[in-house]
Amino acid sequence: MIHTLKKTNKQRTRPEDGAETRLLIMQVGRDLFMTYGFRAVSTRQIALACGLTQPALYRHFRDKEALYIDVLLHELETVNQALLQQIEQGQRQTVATLRLLARYLSDTPHDLSWMFHDLEHEIEPESRQRVRTAFWRQFLQPVADVFGQGFRSGELHTMEERLNPETAAMMFLNYLKQQPGKAPREDWPDTVVDLLLYGISAQPNKN
Repeated sequence: MIHTLKKTNKQRTRPEDGAETRLLIMQVGRDLFMTYGFRAVSTRQIALACGLTQPALYRHFRDKEALYIDVLLHELETVNQALLQQIEQGQRQTVATLRLLARYLSDTPHDLSWMFHDLEHEIEPESRQRVRTAFWRQFLQPVADVFGQGFRSGELHTMEERLNPETAAMMFLNYLKQQPGKAPREDWPDTVVDLLLYGISAQPNKN
């Protein structure tokens, strides 16, 4: 009995069982998923790139989808913290905060566009809903809150029922993704904010 307990404790301290190994698997998985997509990447590939066996990888993640979902959720958490930092720096000034958010999202290495295709076509519905919920709470909601603050303070025009904070946030994020090929990259964030808030009309249409 004593010999068995000692052996079990030894197994629990194996290097591949630690938190650092789990993080390594997630980092390597993220890079491979972003490069090749969910379907083309195997757990064998990820384990090999980490210097692990597949059984060692499976001690951390039950299958490839579980790893993929954890990677996505971790990415969203990382982006959320950065968004909140930009919002705090904006000091509740709506337009200034939107400019900070636009610049961050234009320059961020966390390109989440790759996740949506695989999420819709490769992932089981339950897991898909988990990521959608996290995206709404951690990515979209902070941006929507800035628009909501602007509407309440009068800094932004509410357009009555035609534009709520969530819709404004989605428009903002979609515009940021549509950078024309000839537009200077460094100017695009401010262009998006100006276009969304002020439009391109020379003067308000009073008709």
